[in-house]
Amino acid sequence: MRDVDAVRELVGHADPTKSTESGPERPRAADLIARAELREHAGTESTSPESPTRRGGKPRRLVVVAASILAAALLGSVPLLSGTTAVSEQSPPEVGPVREATELGADVSGRAATNELLNRADGLETAPYETAEGEFGYIRTHEWSGSLCSSEVEHCAHYPRQRETWLREPAVGTTRTVPRPPEFGSDSDRNFWKRQSGWSGHRRTREERIGPNSVHLARCVPERAERVAECLNVRGNDSRDVFRSAVSLFKHELLPRDVRAELLRVLARTPGVRFRGESEVRGDPVFAVGLTSSASVGEVSEVLLFDSTTGVLRSFENLNLDRGELTGYVVFEEYGRTNTRG
Repeated sequence: MRDVDAVRELVGHADPTKSTESGPERPRAADLIARAELREHAGTESTSPESPTRRGGKPRRLVVVAASILAAALLGSVPLLSGTTAVSEQSPPEVGPVREATELGADVSGRAATNELLNRADGLETAPYETAEGEFGYIRTHEWSGSLCSSEVEHCAHYPRQRETWLREPAVGTTRTVPRPPEFGSDSDRNFWKRQSGWSGHRRTREERIGPNSVHLARCVPERAERVAECLNVRGNDSRDVFRSAVSLFKHELLPRDVRAELLRVLARTPGVRFRGESEVRGDPVFAVGLTSSASVGEVSEVLLFDSTTGVLRSFENLNLDRGELTGYVVFEEYGRTNTRG
């Protein structure tokens, strides 16, 4: 039986930004899971009023989970990620694809990893958005914003969204999120949820203003290279939160080359950082910076994938190594400038 901390490690850390949706405040997802498992351990059956029941069978318990990558989502979920998923009496929604972790061919640690990242930082080139014209900075991501899991957190459906941001200045502007069909970390998860009925989630496009306080984990958006370490809060954050802070910076500003280079130098000095080699994300060559840490659910790998030429962030992935599947996912689809706001 997992305790609350174990569940939080499994599904990642959610973005602390509160949802604007109305309704009574829900208990934290990890607490819901722990309570369900405590009931099961005690040999009692207690079904949530939202949980559908199979005809002729015992009740099926579903648990609402706030996921990270990150936020982390980020994903914090993450991590970096925010949102809630509610069970409803509907037929299964359209299901999306299985997302697999990017294949990486190297795992270099210690001084060799540090030197590799420092050399990459010195060789970065100007990003196309730095020479483009337009009133607004524009960033589009595809990210997981919440999860629906079986009561044992054995099978999870992840709720992705397309997030578009128009920036008037660093971390100030508007954002629009459009929900997408559920995605999965494994074929077994997808097959499980395709067979279920009576589940769905909030499927509403949302538009909202963002400000400096929306920068998850990071303390600020650096306008110059000298402030990168301060904004990533390297003294207050552990290595995992430094990684997630980096993701948040790329979501809230078109970072200039000197800031991107300094960010790589800060990562090079982050305890436990590893160079994971080169690969591709959506056809763009990337190099990978990884961090593996022990959690109550086992080994967890977090990977930042940077454009090999410019050093802009192309993707963030959170992988549960024991399960062998993604639990957090953010991909940066577009950076640019525009004179129009959608």
